[in-house]
Amino acid sequence: MAGCGSGGGDAEQTEAGYAIGEPINGDSTIAAVATADGGYTDTLSYGSMQQMMNRIARGRLQMFPDSVRQQVQRAALVRFIDMTNQVAEARERGVNADSAAAVQQRVDRLRQQAGGDSLLQARLEQSGMTMQEVRADIRDQLQVVGYQQAVAEEMEPVTGEAVSEYRTDQAREVRVERIRFAVPQRASPAQSDSVRQLARAVLDSIQSGAASFDAMAQRYGQANDEPATYQSREEMAAPFTQRGQSPGDVPLVEQAFALEDSGAVAEEPVRAGSGFYLLQQTGSRVGTLMDSSRAAEELTQQRRSEYLQEQIEQMREDATIRLNPSRVTADMTQPLPDQGENQESGG
Repeated sequence: MAGCGSGGGDAEQTEAGYAIGEPINGDSTIAAVATADGGYTDTLSYGSMQQMMNRIARGRLQMFPDSVRQQVQRAALVRFIDMTNQVAEARERGVNADSAAAVQQRVDRLRQQAGGDSLLQARLEQSGMTMQEVRADIRDQLQVVGYQQAVAEEMEPVTGEAVSEYRTDQAREVRVERIRFAVPQRASPAQSDSVRQLARAVLDSIQSGAASFDAMAQRYGQANDEPATYQSREEMAAPFTQRGQSPGDVPLVEQAFALEDSGAVAEEPVRAGSGFYLLQQTGSRVGTLMDSSRAAEELTQQRRSEYLQEQIEQMREDATIRLNPSRVTADMTQPLPDQGENQESGG
């Protein structure tokens, strides 16, 4: 199937949205080339890809098994596609956010953080990057920021009614019983799936009426000594939230607050932290309402973020990426897993 982007030659559309074009061969310094709708093309060096992977893994990349490293690589390449698309859109809109002074300011900050020019150069050599690539990356980042600011200005102001609903929703507290099925540390995919199947079998018994939630909690519950209490989103997310996430990104929280009636049970086991959870809501109430101005600001940011993500995903469908098979080992034909599906830490 021909891809929507113009990557040169035929391209295969993927379940991830973008298309994959002809492979790159013969140049081991290049990891990938992305082409946005309209023809704008950017090249990702192998060194830059490694840098992106390390940032995503927060410096712990070497600690991960190969399967997780491939997921990190896939995430880095999708981020590269999204960056290319946003830079292309910024240029199309005439966004000018790459002044020489702004780039130099960022470079000077990097030198200061590295402890001087020689140390920065050493780091770049170690990662296989050049200062020219660093400056190009900074220019792209600045243009992306400019594009995102332009997108934010397109949003209509939130209404007073929407702010009121948001305040009530954010103040909601629920009481949830949990049955935890722990996944062993460094578990293989097969071991993890075995735990999930056990959780699913127990849930089937509850849903069919063959057993009560309380009875199954007493039989299978792990680390559930504390009685269930009313919790806000932040309180419930605390053991599971990773750096960079908001409570709404945690699947356990999403499922818990989606249960509307007392006694309702989540329809599927929820993967969060180091285990699978069965959830039953046993109470719901509205706690303390946040300040109106803070609620308006939070809701505005949330809607801007959602709108931007919609634009990014739409642009992704019109992009093509070409991969160097000697540098890219991840399966780029599949969509990224949901957040939290493969978390390595948490409660």
